[in-house]
Amino acid sequence: MTDQRRFQQTMSMNSDPSPSDVGELYDGLDAYNMAHLPGFTRQRRLWTVRNDQDELIAGLYGQAHMSSFHVDYLWIDESARGHGLGSMLIQQVETEARALGIYRVYLDTYTFQAPGFYAKLGFVETGRFQDFPTEGVDKIFLVKDLSTPESEEG
Repeated sequence: MTDQRRFQQTMSMNSDPSPSDVGELYDGLDAYNMAHLPGFTRQRRLWTVRNDQDELIAGLYGQAHMSSFHVDYLWIDESARGHGLGSMLIQQVETEARALGIYRVYLDTYTFQAPGFYAKLGFVETGRFQDFPTEGVDKIFLVKDLSTPESEEG
């Protein structure tokens, strides 16, 4: 039986947490995870596209994790959509992933975002949270296998 008196605890809830508090929580979880993943490496990458006025109009941020590359964020300004920037950014990720010896790219999107766009690029749905974050909207998990040489891709 655990002696509850050994631990002084205070539990609280904060509806507007500071970035440092969230970072502290993340760092604790990350340290635990790294202890169970010997040799794990993480390499962050950011691609940006700016217009003539040096305004950000598109970008992609992601992380290489040993055998996989996770796309955390892909954003294209409304005024820049339909000009191939998303495809170019994904191509940059694939090129970088291959250069790092990575054979898989994965990401998530919502039904109101771009699942059709990713399907055209060869991503395959691997999971779905229905009615998330709200009824009528699904969160979709996608992956693309890069083990096929570029010249063989459709």
